[in-house]
Amino acid sequence: MTNRTKAVFWIIFVFLSGSFVGGVLTHVLVRPAHFHAGGGPDRRPPAREPGQPRRNGSRFLQRLDQALDLDPGQENEVRRIVETTRKRFRGAAEEASRMHREIRKQARNQIRALLRPEQVEKYDEMTRRKDRRFREGKRRGPGACQ
Repeated sequence: MTNRTKAVFWIIFVFLSGSFVGGVLTHVLVRPAHFHAGGGPDRRPPAREPGQPRRNGSRFLQRLDQALDLDPGQENEVRRIVETTRKRFRGAAEEASRMHREIRKQARNQIRALLRPEQVEKYDEMTRRKDRRFREGKRRGPGACQ
């Protein structure tokens, strides 16, 4: 074997050894999420799958029951409180959305009143495009790429 062949052999050997050791250390020390996709104490499953409706709070109630050992009466009351709170949050979000739309409408009308006729046309087109992009983004759902 020539010196050049030996050198190539050792370079390949060192590279492969380093790759193997790096992979093992990554698996043991870093613990990437895909190694633990099955769950376990260090990784909880998502509260819900993206695009799926919210659950009825049963996971929250299960955690409370496990931590606090709720009796059936307490569990029913907690469930009622959670459902009432969820409805109140939804109503508050809808009211905030209505207020947001009204404030945006007022601001747009004030801006439109300042513009010349040719500017109004351009402004209206700009706002139509912005509204369309907003609606399209809403349809994509949470976490969708823009």
